[in-house]
Amino acid sequence: MLHKMKTRLWTLLAGLVLMSALVSCGSYAPGKVAALISEDGRPAGLIVSYDEPLDKATVGNETYSVPGQKISKVFVSNVNPFVKDMENREGLKNDGRYVVVFLKDTGDSQPVKSETIDIASIPMVKVSIRQVADVKTLSGKTIPKWKKDFKATEGYPITGGLMK
Repeated sequence: MLHKMKTRLWTLLAGLVLMSALVSCGSYAPGKVAALISEDGRPAGLIVSYDEPLDKATVGNETYSVPGQKISKVFVSNVNPFVKDMENREGLKNDGRYVVVFLKDTGDSQPVKSETIDIASIPMVKVSIRQVADVKTLSGKTIPKWKKDFKATEGYPITGGLMK
């Protein structure tokens, strides 16, 4: 009986070690992915939030991939610049937990049929993003490239010529 308990204990311990190894080697998931949506309902960009502030020197246009889209500009921010009632907007700086990715308007994507876009009735677009290169946090931790695309789960309307 004691032998069976020892065997079960070692099996359980081995399983826990294996699970922790698998979890630590798994793909990093962003905190949240939001779409930027143009006035005509096309995807204009994405905002990716991270758990820790990123080193902006490790983030660029080649860091991300958006299926069916071309990236025009990428920058890092300590706040989500598209949230209207932001606290601490005066603290906007170029390092932080948010990556903003603007897309080029290639005219390929189909607009969502909608008369108006406002924050209350914004049509959601189907757009996803993948981090295709490693990035570093300000503390020096490496966030490895993602193994899969992540879909935008919320959206922000934008106006003007941001997609040049």
